[in-house]
Amino acid sequence: MRPMRGKIIYGLLAFVWFMVVGWQIFEHQRMRESERRALSNRAHDLSAALSVVIRSQGRTAIVPRPRLEAALNELVDSTELESIALLNESGEVAASAGRPMQADVDTLLRLREQWTKDSASFANLVALGPGAEREPALLLLDGPRDRIHRGPQGEPGRPPGAGPGPPPWMNRREYDRLAEERGVHWFLVTIPTGPLRTAMARDLQLRGIVAGVALLACLALGAAWRAFARSSNLEIQLVRAEESARRLQELNVTAAGLVHETKNPLNLIRGWAQMIGRAELLPAALRDTAAKITEEADRVTGRLNQFLDYARPVQPQPKPLPLSELVQGVFGILVFDQEEKSVAFDWIGPSSLTVLADEDMLRQVLFNLILNAVQAVPNGGRVEVRAIKESAGTVSVEIHDNGPGVPEPVREEIFRPYFTTSENGTGLGLAVVRRIAYAHGWRVVCVPNENGGVFRVSGIAMA
Repeated sequence: MRPMRGKIIYGLLAFVWFMVVGWQIFEHQRMRESERRALSNRAHDLSAALSVVIRSQGRTAIVPRPRLEAALNELVDSTELESIALLNESGEVAASAGRPMQADVDTLLRLREQWTKDSASFANLVALGPGAEREPALLLLDGPRDRIHRGPQGEPGRPPGAGPGPPPWMNRREYDRLAEERGVHWFLVTIPTGPLRTAMARDLQLRGIVAGVALLACLALGAAWRAFARSSNLEIQLVRAEESARRLQELNVTAAGLVHETKNPLNLIRGWAQMIGRAELLPAALRDTAAKITEEADRVTGRLNQFLDYARPVQPQPKPLPLSELVQGVFGILVFDQEEKSVAFDWIGPSSLTVLADEDMLRQVLFNLILNAVQAVPNGGRVEVRAIKESAGTVSVEIHDNGPGVPEPVREEIFRPYFTTSENGTGLGLAVVRRIAYAHGWRVVCVPNENGGVFRVSGIAMA
């Protein structure tokens, strides 16, 4: 259930982030279209203003091209326009101002607007008057100014109210040629898109920041959920561990009581067996049986005592202890085992070394490890106890023997209760050692060694 819930949460966060990214892309596209419309509207406004000026000159007015181009150049210089072009009916430039137009004229006249990377061009945004596409709005003249206002002597003028036609001083053929070549039919403007691209780049950067922040937020929420889920799992495991520890503690207390109650009748049986074994009037076979009962009772009592040592709650009471004296004391306790196998004991370490530990528990650790070493070595073997100073004010104790050593696959298993590689072992000695070590904050391991076994107890605080 929890893995499925985690997948749903992560999927929801990913969906939210993709939604934010999609929203930012949509907003960026909307901003792009808005900026393009704004640029088109500005071009429209400029064209409208200029077309009003053109229409104010009258229908098919004749204007000197140099004067018109000068006015258009002033308009380009004073506004954001890049170029202006007036086209004749054939699409050829009749007058222009600003930079040369880069847009394709045919495409521009067909689509009425054309966008490139650096500029945007617009054609005939505002009509130049009714019929502007059939009749020119302006006629551009390169001749001197006086030719515009004065016609040939004796030539009659046009009657008032007459439609578009040649002025009095120009015949119809010249007028038609001028209208074809220099008559204004189209009005083109080009505006640079640099500010638009800058605004779009700034907006894109902002959208990227928003998407990045959203990604970080989703990652943070995902990490928070993962930490929460892990914390919840740890809390559940802790509760279960506490419950298991409580039940184990209750079981240990119950088992210790059961062992204690078992030892009482066992001691009674042992006492009666000893009495029978010492009675000389009884048959020898009966006395031998009584002796075997005594031996078996002693063996069972020893195992029960080891179980009590393992099951008893461990609450160390550390105090300064001379390590060398403790080791020598354990050597003295094991003197009979030493003499039985002719084992050589050796202590390697400073005689003045003092450690902080519970005296009985440290003695128990040393006793169990040294006894295991004595049982592992052959006759005439050697057992060494070494004290090695560590960093941070701690010391480690190593027990070396020249026995067969411990196989690598079982170097960790031997610390489990009732696991033993010895025929006469109970499997509780090393379990008691590790339990005492954990209670003190020490670490006990079986160290790999080619010549014999090595057990190390590290992290023992120096006094």
